[in-house]
Amino acid sequence: MKENFLVKFEVTIPYFLGILFFFTVKQQIPSFIYFILTILLGLYFFPVRFFISSNIDVNIIKNKLPFLFSCFILSVILCFSIIFVFTDFKLLRNLMVVFSILNFSIMIYYYLMDKRSRIFIVHLGFLFLSSAILAL
Repeated sequence: MKENFLVKFEVTIPYFLGILFFFTVKQQIPSFIYFILTILLGLYFFPVRFFISSNIDVNIIKNKLPFLFSCFILSVILCFSIIFVFTDFKLLRNLMVVFSILNFSIMIYYYLMDKRSRIFIVHLGFLFLSSAILAL
């Protein structure tokens, strides 16, 4: 039951953050709410999500390394979204494009090679979030 709740929660996070980012930039929601929520979710996506993953297999390079890289990319996108709420640097915008391309390539990997639709949908949501960040 606990894992089922986390699965449903994990899929909706990036879409919710994309909408929350839009309202924060348009100054409808205070920026500290977005800051605190994004820090907590960034910590969830990199260390916590990786360690609570139930995907334990002997072949660590095939299963755990792409998942670790995936968790790291999602956490970096969340950290960059915090920076873009407060300021807009051209260098960080270019780095965000690079991490969005990496996110897209990981999304394609999970769709073609690994057949994990839940992780594919999470990465698709983070593409939505990164496009919202780059558009505003």
